[in-house]
Formats: sequence, C-alpha cells, structure tokens
Amino acid sequence: MKCQLLRTAIISFGLTGGLQTPNQPSLWWRIPIRIFVFIALFLALVACETSLTQLATTKETTKIESSSTSTIMPTLTPIPKLPRFEPSECQFYPPRISRVECGYLLVPEDRSREDSPIIRMHVAIARSFNDDPLPDPLVYLSGGPGSHSLDFFYGNLGNYTDVREYRDVIFFDPRGVGYSIPSLDCPEVVDSFHETLDLKESSEEWVDRNLEANIRCLERLKNAGISLDAYNSAEMAADVNDLREALGYETMNLFGVSYGTRTALTVMRDFPETLRSVVLDSVVPLELDLLGTDAISADQSLNLVFERCAEERRCSEAFPDLETTLGELFEQLDSNPIIVQVSHLFTNETYDVLVNGEVLGASVVEALYYYETLIYLPKLIYETRFAEDESFETLATSLEIYLLYGDYSSEGMRHAVLCSDEGTFSTLESALDKTMNVHPAIAGYFQRDVEMIFRICEAWGAKVADPIENRPVKGDIPTLVLAGEFDPVTPPEWGQLVADTLDDAYFVKFPGLGHYVFSELRCPRWIFAAFLEDPDKVPDTSCVDTIQFNFMTR
Repeated sequence: MKCQLLRTAIISFGLTGGLQTPNQPSLWWRIPIRIFVFIALFLALVACETSLTQLATTKETTKIESSSTSTIMPTLTPIPKLPRFEPSECQFYPPRISRVECGYLLVPEDRSREDSPIIRMHVAIARSFNDDPLPDPLVYLSGGPGSHSLDFFYGNLGNYTDVREYRDVIFFDPRGVGYSIPSLDCPEVVDSFHETLDLKESSEEWVDRNLEANIRCLERLKNAGISLDAYNSAEMAADVNDLREALGYETMNLFGVSYGTRTALTVMRDFPETLRSVVLDSVVPLELDLLGTDAISADQSLNLVFERCAEERRCSEAFPDLETTLGELFEQLDSNPIIVQVSHLFTNETYDVLVNGEVLGASVVEALYYYETLIYLPKLIYETRFAEDESFETLATSLEIYLLYGDYSSEGMRHAVLCSDEGTFSTLESALDKTMNVHPAIAGYFQRDVEMIFRICEAWGAKVADPIENRPVKGDIPTLVLAGEFDPVTPPEWGQLVADTLDDAYFVKFPGLGHYVFSELRCPRWIFAAFLEDPDKVPDTSCVDTIQFNFMTR
C-alpha cells in the first residue's frame, strides 16, 4: 500500500506541475526544494519495493500489528559479537550509487542489561574517491533530537566532495530514528496534525489534542516491548563509538549539527581517545536549560531582523516600523484567523490551513532558521498584514515547511531524549517564565509548545538523567565551532560558550546566516574542509568578510 501511494504521488506530482503550479509564489528558493522532492519521491519508490523484500525475510524482528499502525520490535534473541555491522541494500534514495555502501549497526538496546534486545541502526558509508584513504572517517551526527539523516543523504552528499578526496564519510539514522529498527515514529501525532489544520481551537484544546495523540504513540511503543529509557544522548554516544569499532576504524572525526552537537559533546566526554577532531555546527551545550530558552533565542533573532531592516535603506523604506507591524498582524490574526491554501511538498496536495496568532508565530520562527527564508521575512509580515487580494503568497510558501511537521522526525525519539536529557533539569514553571517577555507574535507559540512537552514528559515517565548530563564538557580535542548570526534556536553565544570551555577550539560566527550554517553557503564548507585537513592549524576565515546579506523587498 505504501509503495502504491508513492506511485500515485509521483504521478500526481508530475501531472499537476509539481515544479511550478498556478497561484503559488515565485520565490526562487522553492524550486530546488521541489526538484529534490520529485527525485526523492521517485527513488523512495525503488527503496520501498526493495525494503519490502528484505523485511519479509528478516528473522530478527517481530511485527506488532495495531489498528492504526505497526511497530517493529527490537530483536529478542541475544546475538553474540556485538557491536556488529551487517551489510545490506540502502533503504533510501539512492538504493545503489558508486562508492556508497549500506548496512545495519547492531547493538544492545540497553547496555546495562545482559539480556537486552538488539536494535539496528541503518548506516550509509560514502567511500573516499582515493583508493588509499586516510584511516579516520568523518561521521555525521544529525539533530532534532529525532531528525532523520538518511532521507537527505543524496541532497547532502555533494557538500562533502572535498572531504571524500581523502577519507570516508559516514551517515546513519540514530537509534529509534528513520530507517533504524525499531523506529520511534509517531504517525498518530502526524495524522492528528494534518487532520486538524483548518480547525479553530484554543491553545488548551491544541495541547490536549496533541497530548492524546502522543500518549497513544507512547502506549503502542511500550506495548511493542521498546524500552524508552534506553533512548538518550549517553546511549547515542555509545552507539557512535560502537559504529567506529564495528567498521574497524581506530579513530574518527565527528561533525555534529544542532542537537547532534550534544551527541558529539557526549562522545568527547565519554570516548575522547577515539577522536581526531570535532566540528560543531549550531551548538547545544549540555549545561544550558534548553526548554523555554528557545523562546529567548528566537526573540533575540527576531529583534536582530527589526534592527537590520531599519538600517537597510531599501528594507526600511519598503517595510517601515516592522516590529509594530508584526504586533498588529498578530492581534489581527488572533482575533480573526484566516484560511490559507498550502501545497504539500511531497504530494502537491492542497491543504486549508487556519492561521491564527500562534500559527503565525510558528511561521515567523521557522523563517528565521535559514537564509533563503529569512531574507523574505519582512515581506511576509507586510504582505500578510496589508494583503488586499487575500492570496497571502509569501505566507503560504513559508507554511509549506510548517506542513511537513513530523514527516522527517521520529517524535517518539524526540520526546524520549528531551524528557530525559532536558526535562530532568528543568520545570514547567521555569520554562514558561522564559517565554513571558518575548515578542507577543511568538510568545503564544512557545508557551503552548512548552506546556505540551512537559505534559508529554509527565505521561512518558522518562528516566531521570545522571547529573553529568547537565555539566559542561571539557577537553583538548581540536574542535571547530560554527554559528549563524540569526540562529533562532542555538544562538552564537552558545557556540562561544562551548568554545571557551574547551582547551583547543576555534569559534567562527557567520553574518546573515541562521541555523546549520554548513548547508547554507560555500564559506562555512571551505573553513570546515581546511580545519579537517589540519585541525592543529588556525583555519583561514577570510571568506566570512565577503558574506553579504540583504532583505528582499519584492
């Protein structure tokens, strides 16, 4: 059925003009996204049909059926010689490509139990172009927590061409994520989100509905025999070390992005002898209280947008008094929500999305993440506030990202990690306090999110983390720390904090960029490659001064 849906989606995407549809904004940055989606859909079909054959013959898993979805249990029969790597077909696009090998890393789900079930993490190894590569690979650690890594393998691989001239590059879906087994995906939550996009509801009703969907997911995962207490940063760090061991490498280089930097820092703490160098992009320090603090970080980024627009002649003339206008727009939508038609990036299906003040806040925050959306934010605010034809084109485009909620994230894994690693050291009251003094347009969005997370954690009954998970990581491993000036969730100050705590770290801040700077421009990748070649040498950062940033006014 899933493969048939993919076939239908591909046909629909092509017949309806998936690369350009009528009445959609002609923002240049959406075109490569749509091309990527079309290619990904086609090759996801190939992977789907391949995976059906493999799953049918897999004897180490048991499928638990439910009325709404199914969960693959971790293997119940203990297997010797762990960790172990088992080659397999790639379960994602591309299923076959030159010099790329795939397989599964097998490890205990809970290393504290001798009779622990076995879990499997899907791995892709992009071999070096050199037949005699350097002995220490680069290992990529995705963020989230819970974000899929391998769904974006092909789109990301080209950024590592320079690295692959000399060494292997390894990507994998962490435990509980994506193509790994078991997967802690929560289709109950994603379905609830899509089914109520046009529903007018209060914040309390929104939280209650999401809590109910998450509890259904939690019960299904527990009934499948999954030990949620085993899904945390310390276990993920041990997985990284086991991956190195199973593949036969003595040392490795780490590249952590967003919450993946927390995993990287944990590896630096627990397995320092295995590391040659580390790159941290958009850092999450262990010692900071993440829950609620993201509201302060987003508010700081938003204020920077107001300041920069006021300083730019073209922006200030086109969009005067931007901060006040956003406040007026929030009040307008909070009192009189609007319906905006939004196209899904996968299926090209059109959804009616009710936009109130909180959905506006979500759209604004998501626009702050990336250069391609950030430059349109003042236009989005003004166009929506003063739109006469009710097309809301820029807003509709920004909501395409909002519509992907949960599609590339294993929500069960996200909450298992956050409830343990972050919830242990925070309270609902302290987290809500952090949201009280931010711009009204984003305050409600963060307040409902904070309340939902803590109520989920209460229902989750998450394991209390060791106090060491809230302490700064120290050490002398050569480390490059990258940060974007506008980052709304991991601000540059966090990167500077980590760099100052480590004995051998270089910190680089990029003007005009947001979250995950490596993916934005060539300059961060040049600095990255230079550091990886010689981690003991101060990298040349002169390209940073050439970065130009201007808001779009048309």
